[in-house]
Amino acid sequence: MEATLSQFGRIDVLINNAGISWGAPVEEMRLEDWNKVIETNLTGTFLCAQAVGKVMIRQGRGVKRACQNSAGKIINIASVAGLGGAPAELPAIAYHASKGGVISFTKDLACKWASHNIQVNAIAPGWFPTHMSNRVLEHHEELFLSHIPLRRFGNEHDLKGAAVFLASAASNYVTVTCWWWMEVSQPGKRRDKAMNIPLTPVRFLRYAEQQFPGKTAVVCGDRRFTYAQFGERASRLAGALREAGVKAGDRVAFLSLNCHRLLEAYYGVLETGAVLLPLNFRLAPRELAYILNDAGVKVLFLEKEFAEVVDSFRQSVSTVQTFFMLDAAPQGAWLSPRNYEDILAAATPYRADVMDFDENSLAELFYTSGTSADPKGVMLTHRNVISTLSRLL
Repeated sequence: MEATLSQFGRIDVLINNAGISWGAPVEEMRLEDWNKVIETNLTGTFLCAQAVGKVMIRQGRGVKRACQNSAGKIINIASVAGLGGAPAELPAIAYHASKGGVISFTKDLACKWASHNIQVNAIAPGWFPTHMSNRVLEHHEELFLSHIPLRRFGNEHDLKGAAVFLASAASNYVTVTCWWWMEVSQPGKRRDKAMNIPLTPVRFLRYAEQQFPGKTAVVCGDRRFTYAQFGERASRLAGALREAGVKAGDRVAFLSLNCHRLLEAYYGVLETGAVLLPLNFRLAPRELAYILNDAGVKVLFLEKEFAEVVDSFRQSVSTVQTFFMLDAAPQGAWLSPRNYEDILAAATPYRADVMDFDENSLAELFYTSGTSADPKGVMLTHRNVISTLSRLL
């Protein structure tokens, strides 16, 4: 590193490519062999990124965030073996675990250093003949070829394009990605890995947190939140909901005026995989009760202003298990003893992997006013929300 700085004055690209493997069944692997692989493949990646990252952070100081120039690129070489389990023919659990760690390390580091305009990405090659893989390929070549769509192994030319792109200015707007090739499925099982990023509103907040963490995001009365603070609150809401037993597909309703808490719900509820139902506070008590039952709402958040209304019909609502007060101390045995701010303060923040979202799953429910009949629910998927926003922006 010092020699590079001495000759060129800066470091623009770091490619972490060192790696070793050790073949042995799990029950027979010695701890020293496990540690050797982990220390080289994962700890080595961390140490190199840490040392070079300090240089890149200095290079990025004084550069405006909107500037298209990158402070540096870090490319970690992982493996498709780190994306999931491997068949029994590959007794190299330390290698697979280390490469899974490299992928997770890449994602987290990309989020941490995005504010310094450092792009961090990973390449996860499939089967490429090397001194480490040749022995396995000699014995199981046909087996692995049968699970590679291109019916061939990779070569050095197959990686050059991706590496050059991620190291160039063309990727200045690309970070926290993992590129993989020729994934091998376990014999007898199908593994589909689509090369696409799910459309979900959660990605909007992730991007804003990374690019503008210190900028004001929300102004609500006398309260102000930066994008980083707003994102933290949304993730704490997600964590609180999970701790309250909310699961993917559960309905979470808010009876609230427009405020930062309702806006947090548009991200925090979706983060858990649950479905958000904003209620129209102008509806009559009977209509609100009908909607809660029809939607199968599990948790209801309400403002103090509407507590009396909810109390008047709550006995007729069969699905709601928990009532949380949003903006005041609970006054009533039917309310949870902790209010919104209490559960956020006690919660462990939760952030889902954006790549795990199903863009066609239900995200939000909205009900009509029921002018001529009972209110009707309108279902919006994650993809629907993004598509609607794209037409407005």
